[in-house]
Amino acid sequence: MNLSDSLVHQLLDKMPVARFAVTRSDGRAEAMPIVFSRVGNQIFSPIDGKPKKTADLERLRHVGKTPESTLLLDSYQKDWSKLWWLRLDVRAGVCTSSHGDWCEAVDRLREKYPQYRSIPLFKGTPTMIVMNWNRAHSWAFNGIDGIRSWLSDTAEQ
Repeated sequence: MNLSDSLVHQLLDKMPVARFAVTRSDGRAEAMPIVFSRVGNQIFSPIDGKPKKTADLERLRHVGKTPESTLLLDSYQKDWSKLWWLRLDVRAGVCTSSHGDWCEAVDRLREKYPQYRSIPLFKGTPTMIVMNWNRAHSWAFNGIDGIRSWLSDTAEQ
């Protein structure tokens, strides 16, 4: 199923969490849940102040060595007619405040996640993973109408 960029943007703007999968140095996949914001066709995920051992995260090293990664958004429901997923093939990199869309990405993160009023947006040196997607793969039990229905339901919440 092909989704328009507009529909992909809507899903990225509404979905609160995604799974980001990178390739480890030993060739194995490693997936983790992330928060994120979208600016244009770029997706930003902060290395934020939630508890971590260190701000020097392995995912940053993995992205530096193998930027080709995957971002997965999905909606699971008891009613399987409402199931859908979107998988983006992305090229990821690490960025700092010198990135041209940094300020807008930070504003969108703070708007999307009110938790950042009490949790620091960054841990250590302000750093984010930035992703650009080159392919989108998707599936929905009820096709595009099912995805539009989910978007409509989240707008009412």
